[in-house]
Amino acid sequence: MGARVGRNEEQGWEVSVTDVDLTSEGRKVFEGKEVLSIHQMHRDIVFDYPAGVQPLGTTGLCKVQGMFVPGRVMTVQGHPEFTEEILVEILEVRHEQGVFGDEIYEEAMKRVGRRHDGVMVGKRFVEFLLER
Repeated sequence: MGARVGRNEEQGWEVSVTDVDLTSEGRKVFEGKEVLSIHQMHRDIVFDYPAGVQPLGTTGLCKVQGMFVPGRVMTVQGHPEFTEEILVEILEVRHEQGVFGDEIYEEAMKRVGRRHDGVMVGKRFVEFLLER
């Protein structure tokens, strides 16, 4: 799609359950929600939206949180497939390996058990695929 992708050197990691502020298109796609809570585990980002896509959401650490082209493309930066148990395992291993320092790890662990919209996002992906 031609967008620049790379490491978010300025902002670093985005991890744990994170609130994504939805755009007007994001609100349409995700059942009228204003904010989408989703598991995150990344420090690579898409820097800008490619031509022709509709932005779905943004956070302070990563402005491209999802893209939409009706009948063609639907993406999210987060991980709707993650559960609390999966994320705890990843956080613990990455902390033990020194990938995450104490500050990132402790902040992420505070949010890991928060309510998230992973099942609803997964449902929307299935509906999107069936619409084709």
